[in-house]
Amino acid sequence: MRRTAAADMMSNFNDVIAEYPMKVRTAIQTTALWFVDDAYITHWNKYLSSLDKQGKDTLSPHERRVFIQHLNLQFHQKLNTLDPLTRTFAMSYNANRKGVHWAFPNCLLWNFDFKGASQGVYGCIDGVPRSGKTSFACLLMPMFHNLEIEVITNIAIKNPPPYIHIKKTLFDVAYTIAQMFDAKKRWVLILDETATFVDKKTALSKSNIDFENLARFIGKMGGRLLMISHNFERDIPTRIQDWTTERFTKTSKTEARVLLVGEKFKFSDSVKGIPDSPLKYSTEDITSLKFDISIRRLLERLQTGEKLLQVLEDMKEEREQESLKDKIKRIAKQHPDWEQKQIAKEVGCTQANVSYHLKNI
Repeated sequence: MRRTAAADMMSNFNDVIAEYPMKVRTAIQTTALWFVDDAYITHWNKYLSSLDKQGKDTLSPHERRVFIQHLNLQFHQKLNTLDPLTRTFAMSYNANRKGVHWAFPNCLLWNFDFKGASQGVYGCIDGVPRSGKTSFACLLMPMFHNLEIEVITNIAIKNPPPYIHIKKTLFDVAYTIAQMFDAKKRWVLILDETATFVDKKTALSKSNIDFENLARFIGKMGGRLLMISHNFERDIPTRIQDWTTERFTKTSKTEARVLLVGEKFKFSDSVKGIPDSPLKYSTEDITSLKFDISIRRLLERLQTGEKLLQVLEDMKEEREQESLKDKIKRIAKQHPDWEQKQIAKEVGCTQANVSYHLKNI
């Protein structure tokens, strides 16, 4: 009985630690169950009650972090109040857990929410440098293919199979998504080195807002987004953190902590024995994504009922016109004594184009 009770207690404790985002009601119940110091109990009861009255359902990432720090302190004090045998069983519970092996038939990914959800699904692979994050993402790609999900990515896969579409600009990503959408194909966008094009430190920065709008666009199109970053809390915009249900934290090249809290499937455990990816990719390639179109304008036009492919064709034409204007300006500046006819010949356009663009400079 003591062994069973200790296992149940430690299992419940691990479930609370793994819950993300953490519900306010969970924190209230946890405080009542495991906190022992009056000062901590009074503080958290008052604070959580105020959140509950404000109608907040979950703790923010910062609130959750502080609560878990205090919970760890209080829980271990709680253990010290138990009889020695129960305490021994409880302390040995986590030590005896070996996690799930990658090859186990019911391993996490055969059921994760990316598989069946029809709406936008968001996930993140994070971990320290050289822990195998990109390799893990490449390992998932054939699994996505087995689930009939096409892969769009900025990872430079060598000799990619037909189901992998490598794109380096936002326009190319959006155009590929439009084609998938029209063909009624399911797809996932896997973005490596997310921190290189998101300024998490400045919440209202253009890059941060652009990336949030990209995530909204992916959800609107019924897609899936899998981000790769060194640190989930530091690098991923807060709003997207709140939407993320599939979390993979690489702790080494062969191990990861996995937290899946999607609508259709729940999983929380360590996964060991993760193999190398069969797909090879260029480690020298500096992975990024060029935001060459306004995703905000794209969303605004889609909300008016316009077709995505038509909007993108218009944007492509505008982008080419802008490029022509920039080229005309550059040549005119380099050769101030040239006539419009000479500039047109150099640029490869009509004299009327040169006249129009120089008039509007």
